[in-house]
Amino acid sequence: MIAAERHHPEQCDAIEHERHTKRYEQAADLAGIRGGVWLDMGCGYGYGTALLAKRSDADLVVGIDPDEGATLYAAGNFHGLHTMFVNANAAESGEHFPERFDAVVCIEVLEHLAAGEQAEFLRHLRAVSAPGAPLVLMCPIGNGTRSANPWHLHEPTEYELKTILYDAGFQIESFELTDYNGTSGPAKQAVILCR
Repeated sequence: MIAAERHHPEQCDAIEHERHTKRYEQAADLAGIRGGVWLDMGCGYGYGTALLAKRSDADLVVGIDPDEGATLYAAGNFHGLHTMFVNANAAESGEHFPERFDAVVCIEVLEHLAAGEQAEFLRHLRAVSAPGAPLVLMCPIGNGTRSANPWHLHEPTEYELKTILYDAGFQIESFELTDYNGTSGPAKQAVILCR
């Protein structure tokens, strides 16, 4: 993921920050479980990881992000009894945590990967998920080509997204398209619960 589009809680206005925190609240509620060990894949600066821990009563939420600066900020500002942060990518997450996660949240990460990397990324998330664990995924829906947003390498179509989730071993329980106001303007975002 390219750091330029990361939401920094101290470098935005209150309305923008609320828009981002609402996604994490929605993800915690959609996952439908309490407690356990959660993964926040692509945690960025960690504000959402802390929010997930509080809202879900998780024993632990592990925020993983490939950007070292983001995870250092997260650890310095949001580390606590129920949160921790690791500088790694999806492929490395299984190396850090031999046990599988009870829930996985991945908000606006997939579109920052090239089309050919998205299926492998989802297979890694499947591999670190406990049997029956919910995955809550949020991703802008595109037309299958490079987005007008310079930081989005590939916004999948609805069909592509459903296909790569299925191919990675996930069963979709709910798939909702919502209006989304992204960096490059109004769009549609998929909000997905699968196991």
